[in-house]
Amino acid sequence: MSILKLRTNLVERIKDFGNSFHPVLKKPLEELSLSTKHGTDSLTRILSIDDDRICQKIIVNQLQKFGCQVDCVNSARSALEKLTSAYQVILLDVHLPDCSIDVFVNLIRSNEGNVNQKVPIILASSWLNESCKKNYLTLDVDEVYVKPMQEKDFKKILIFFIFLFWL
Repeated sequence: MSILKLRTNLVERIKDFGNSFHPVLKKPLEELSLSTKHGTDSLTRILSIDDDRICQKIIVNQLQKFGCQVDCVNSARSALEKLTSAYQVILLDVHLPDCSIDVFVNLIRSNEGNVNQKVPIILASSWLNESCKKNYLTLDVDEVYVKPMQEKDFKKILIFFIFLFWL
């Protein structure tokens, strides 16, 4: 089975997951060690870029429940320093104090030497409507969520963007 068919098959299986079980492994998500094919001993590394301390705390607490290592920064400048290391997902607040979101995403995606150039970028905003969401998705990001993100949102991110992205 080709990787594309496998991904399509898995996407269809998890499209409407309403319970806490991984659709392929049939284990509760809390029991999964979310390591990637790049090393079974390493934790899933996530970079969270948000200038709100409360949002950062929610993100860290939720993702640590699933065994993730979360690095937090509060500005685009700090994030660029962190992006010299590889991450599996980048969680990005829409309103950064020192850079517009379109410029920042373009910096990540256009730099061919960047180890995170193809990493999924998840945007989060406390205020969204469908028009805004569509505009953000045109920026070459993978998904947009409304803050505060719920546990089910983190599960979806981890299942879809970690397990499927690294197949």
